[in-house]
Amino acid sequence: MFTNVNTLLGAEMIRDGGSLAVSFCDERNAEWIVFLPLRSIDHGDRMERLGFDEPLLIDASPENRPADSPGIQYSKLSGLSQTLSWVEAQALALELAARSAELDQRAAEYLTMLCFAINRQGELPPSMDRFLRNGR
Repeated sequence: MFTNVNTLLGAEMIRDGGSLAVSFCDERNAEWIVFLPLRSIDHGDRMERLGFDEPLLIDASPENRPADSPGIQYSKLSGLSQTLSWVEAQALALELAARSAELDQRAAEYLTMLCFAINRQGELPPSMDRFLRNGR
């Protein structure tokens, strides 16, 4: 495939309404992010979460993303990315899940959500509400 998980760094829900991200280092100590972009519809006063688009593997190593400039700081999500097939993402999710003990409770919950969504090819996890009030 591409790389092996050496160290699990963290898992989070992005403040865009629910995209999920898990970061890890590979055997060469390069940093990567598995990113599940949320697919949603804005209904004005609320957002409807529809599920997730295909997973991305993002190269989060600082040397492989745009250089910061005055007034602009690029996040780790700005690195080069490639789309993963659901099968590739499932294999990677198995490696990540095997290391879930390396995370705190909240991050482990996000990892569980990401693994569920990957295994169900983009379906929302049961713990994620379909509707979210805007401004919340």
